[in-house]
Amino acid sequence: MATQLALPQWLNCFDRIVVFDLEFVGDINDPSHCALWEIGAHHLGSNDSFHVIVDPGIQCIPPPEEGCFDLTQHFLNLHAVPLAVGLQKFVQWANRYRLLISHNCFKSDLMVLRGAFARCGIECPGWLFMDSLLVLRRQLPALDNYKLGTIYNHYMGKNMLASHRAMVDTMALQQILLAMSPPRDTVFAYPMQLTPLQNIRGVGHACELDLVRKGIRSVESLIEKILCEKASMDLWQDIGLDKAVARFLQCMQLPVQDISTVRDDLVWRINRNTTTQNEQQTQKGQ
Repeated sequence: MATQLALPQWLNCFDRIVVFDLEFVGDINDPSHCALWEIGAHHLGSNDSFHVIVDPGIQCIPPPEEGCFDLTQHFLNLHAVPLAVGLQKFVQWANRYRLLISHNCFKSDLMVLRGAFARCGIECPGWLFMDSLLVLRRQLPALDNYKLGTIYNHYMGKNMLASHRAMVDTMALQQILLAMSPPRDTVFAYPMQLTPLQNIRGVGHACELDLVRKGIRSVESLIEKILCEKASMDLWQDIGLDKAVARFLQCMQLPVQDISTVRDDLVWRINRNTTTQNEQQTQKGQ
């Protein structure tokens, strides 16, 4: 569940923070078809680093997007270790630190890493994750965009090396975090197995803070509460999922600009979870 990191907590956990970046191939909107191939990580306050190239285990490597590293099977044959081996090495190194930060972590790296652990049947480590993108949006509200290169230029006064390689991006983010002042607002860290609240479309910092104050500290927790409320509603009348979610959100009186955006995203998530569970049950029965 969401763990609050206000200024005192941020300063106290400084020595336990790791900055990291992942490189992967595939569609991030479909993590089950997104394959990890590189991990880079660096302890925020020292020179302790970790780097590994792993075999993504896919038969056909898609061509690189413009500006990205041209990953080939030949490169992997020369440098990669099996995915499970790379993850185990990463766990062994990172377990001494506990709080991991990357840029766009919650909608990218966290999901890719979770999928990689699941693919290898390795239990999710007890780390917490934080998204520097969310922090820096509030630290620097006047920037045109919040790409890593733009933020690096703001703090360093020079352009960042365009590599799309894990260690280069990791070191750039480390410099940014050391250069910026401590977060002015409360931020939240999440464990690997739970989905951050701001992953819901239409939910921003104020809404996340309000939900946490009301005892809802992850997307999974919110969905569970909605489904419990819907079951109570269904006792008296047959109500559709859309209406049940809408009624629940209206009762919550959340500080959001467009409640329909939040409703639609939650309905999509609930339907997707139901479909996945049905497919898993079908596979078990075969």
